[in-house]
Amino acid sequence: YSRWATDPFEYAQVLSGCAVRLLTRASVGSGNGRGDDGSTCGDAKPVSAAEVILARKRLREGFVFVGLVEEWDMSVCLLHAALGGDCLASDFANMHPGSNASQELYETSELMGFTD
Repeated sequence: YSRWATDPFEYAQVLSGCAVRLLTRASVGSGNGRGDDGSTCGDAKPVSAAEVILARKRLREGFVFVGLVEEWDMSVCLLHAALGGDCLASDFANMHPGSNASQELYETSELMGFTD
């Protein structure tokens, strides 16, 4: 992983297990995502079954709430239902859309059915 991925499928493979790594491994490096700097997500060492178990345990016991970016509105509503507070219009606004923002769904055919 000393180079940039050549296509979206390779990129997905390189970052496979990133969430588990973030929850279980020490973070080092600047995190450029290529894996050549020692970043947690770009680590070439595959995620182990024991790390998956530990990550799930840490999610259950170490977080008050976990939402899904893909389900932002629902997650915000559930957060308020669980922890209190009123929903505000600003809760649902994209405050930092970035230069490549889109309301369209992503084209995922290049991932050739890859799931993580």
